[in-house]
Amino acid sequence: MKHAEEQQQLKEEKARFLLSNCLDLAKESLIEQWYAECNVQGLLTGQCLLIRDMTLEEFAKKNHLNPEDIETPALRGKFSVEVLVKKEKCACRLPIIHADRLTKVIKDRKDECYKKYPQN
Repeated sequence: MKHAEEQQQLKEEKARFLLSNCLDLAKESLIEQWYAECNVQGLLTGQCLLIRDMTLEEFAKKNHLNPEDIETPALRGKFSVEVLVKKEKCACRLPIIHADRLTKVIKDRKDECYKKYPQN
């Protein structure tokens, strides 16, 4: 009986992980699509254009960080989050028609995630 409970718990944890991952990918997709739309409309600053295309290694170099600091998983994760936050701030106010379309796309993708990875 205990084995069956452990299996069920593992199954539920995997489903939560997969759902979370799917939702994260949907969010990243929205950010990328929003950025692309802002770029097409010519609404991004030069600084945002530089940051958007920057790798983690380039970010470390530009910010005078020790390259070894981004080699450890914990610090690499910290810097990855910092880069992502800076990239997320590189957005613009889109005309409502474009914003509504992107909002619908992300809602549809999230709905797909919940259908694909239902939670008990």
